[in-house]
Amino acid sequence: MSTAHASIISVESYSMLNGNRGSFTYFDDNYTGSGNTQVVNALLSGGVGKLTDGVIANQIWCNTENTGTCNALGQDINGLYVGWFNLNPTITFSFASDTIINRLYIYADDSEYSPITQTVTEGAFGYGGLTAPTSVFISELSRSFILGNVANAGPNTYVLDFESIETDTLTLQFNRNTPWVLISEIQFENTASVNAPSSALLLVACSLFMLLRLKHK
Repeated sequence: MSTAHASIISVESYSMLNGNRGSFTYFDDNYTGSGNTQVVNALLSGGVGKLTDGVIANQIWCNTENTGTCNALGQDINGLYVGWFNLNPTITFSFASDTIINRLYIYADDSEYSPITQTVTEGAFGYGGLTAPTSVFISELSRSFILGNVANAGPNTYVLDFESIETDTLTLQFNRNTPWVLISEIQFENTASVNAPSSALLLVACSLFMLLRLKHK
């Protein structure tokens, strides 16, 4: 018997301030809407980019944003993260009308690299001025969710569940713990739709019930 899974909800667009520049650039280079993706904190609107492209970073920034590694940094590349410096980024996601959402995934960097051991190690916090964001506030829910450290070495995955909301936007404001916030992907789901029987299944069930009643008359 197969197990049903909720599908990722399509994001029509998102708007935000572009990322920043540090050792490397952490811009939303692939953004399709208006705004200059090569300017620090430029306003981006009407498009989609790295945050919804389905590509999730499984390593920390110094292994994804350059041609080298954390042990030997190389040249800047168009990496996987969008990063903001000394800013609590606000991102507004737009969906089709009356979209139902009750789960959110956030994939954020948590820079746990130790220059001493030259390894990514749980508890080696803050390399490059980056730890995981402390929380995220969702305006449409009027609710804040605690994020922070996850007991793993490397990027963190946060799964936020909440009461279903029917909406065409969700606005997320991240609250930083250290100067940098780096995000590689944000995804949305409606898990309730997995458990709801389809109209076709209901029709088949009703037909079978009526046939059984007729056979027993």
